[in-house]
Amino acid sequence: MAAKSTDQSSFEAIAGNEDLLTEILYRLPAKCLLRLKSVSKQWLNLISSPGFSLLHSRRHPNPPCSALFFNHSLSASTSSLSSNFDFIPLQHHPAINSPPFLSRFTSSSISILQSSNGLLLCKSVSQSKLTYYVCNPTINQISQLPFPIAGTKLGSQSISIVGLNLAFDPSRSSDYKVICVWKDNSCGYIDEIYHGIDVYSPVIGEWRPSVDFFTPLFDIEFDRGVFCNGNIHWLSNTENTIFYDVENECLKPLTLPPAVEGAYLGRFRYFGESRGHLHLVDIPRNSVSEFDVLVLDGDHMCWTVKYRVQDCRDRFGLRFRFYAFSILGIVRGEEDEDSVLILSTPGKVLSYNFGTMITRSLYDVIDHADKWLPFKGYDAYQYIPTLYCVR
Repeated sequence: MAAKSTDQSSFEAIAGNEDLLTEILYRLPAKCLLRLKSVSKQWLNLISSPGFSLLHSRRHPNPPCSALFFNHSLSASTSSLSSNFDFIPLQHHPAINSPPFLSRFTSSSISILQSSNGLLLCKSVSQSKLTYYVCNPTINQISQLPFPIAGTKLGSQSISIVGLNLAFDPSRSSDYKVICVWKDNSCGYIDEIYHGIDVYSPVIGEWRPSVDFFTPLFDIEFDRGVFCNGNIHWLSNTENTIFYDVENECLKPLTLPPAVEGAYLGRFRYFGESRGHLHLVDIPRNSVSEFDVLVLDGDHMCWTVKYRVQDCRDRFGLRFRFYAFSILGIVRGEEDEDSVLILSTPGKVLSYNFGTMITRSLYDVIDHADKWLPFKGYDAYQYIPTLYCVR
C-alpha cells in the first residue's frame, strides 16, 4: 500500500510540474504520445499543441519508418483500408494501426504523390477539378493547398505542371515546402522547352516563383523527386541530372552511376531516402542473381556500394526463369545491421535484413489486377509517425 501511495505521489508531482512533464514527454516516440493523450485533458492539450509537436519533431529528426502506403487496392490477407490505399506495417505489432486519415478521403480518385519525413502530398480529381493536399496521417490532419500558379500562369494553355515534390525536414526548417516544376510547351523542340519552379510555403500561404526559365535534359523524372538532406533529387535515364537546393532555391548538377552493359532504358528500379541516406538500386538486365544498393555521399560527389544482395532467386524464393521482384523500399534501422530491404514478389511482400541476410514474409497478397508484381517501387510511400501540425 505504501509503494502504491508513493507511485501516486510521484505521478502527481510530475503532472503538476509542466516543465518536467514536457521534458519527459519530449523523449518519447510519437506512437507512445498518441496513446498518452487519453491520460488527461492536460496531457491532451500539451501533446496536441503546435509548439510541442514542432519541438518534438526537431528532437526526433530521423524516426524509423513503421509502414508503407500504396496507391493500390488489394483483395488480400492485408486489411484493405479503403478503395484508394493499402497500408502494410513493417512489423507485426498490434500498436501499428492504420492511420485514421484514410477514412477522410471518400473520393475514389485520391492518390499519394510523395512522402517526406511523416507528411504526405496527395491529390484528388473530382468533376475535372484537381486539388492538392498535405497530410499528416499520424494525427489525422489535412491541409488543402492553393492551386499552383503554373496552372494559371499568364492564362496560357501552353504551361503545364510536370511534377510536385514535398520537402519536410524539421531539423532544418519549422515548415514544409512544396515545389512545383512546370514547363512551357510553346516551343516545338524538345531540347528547348523552358521549365520553371514555383514554391509553396504555409508561412506565406501562397505560391511564389523560385527558378525561372531553365532548360533541363528531356528525360528527367520531375514527378518522382526524392527529398533528402535539404535537396530534391530527380532521376534521368542518362548519367546527368539535377537536384534542387530547397534552402538556397537553386539547381545544381548531379552525376548518376554509369549504365551497366546490357542495361535497358528503365534500368533504375529503386530511388529513395531513409534516415538521411539517399539510395539507388540499378538493375542492369531483366534477370539478375545479385544487385548492389548504392548510397550518395553528403557532398553529392560519388555513389558507393552500401549493400550487396546475392543469390536473389534462392533468397527471395523465386522459381521463375525471369526475375520477378520489385523493390519497394530500403529502410535504415537505428543500427546499420537493422536495415532492411522491402520487396514484392508474386503473391508476397518480403523483408530482407542486410545484416543477418534473413528473408521473412510480411504479407501474402492476392491481387487479381496484377498477379505478377502486386506493387511497384514507385507506388510505395513511407509512413513515419510524427506529431507535426500541418497548416
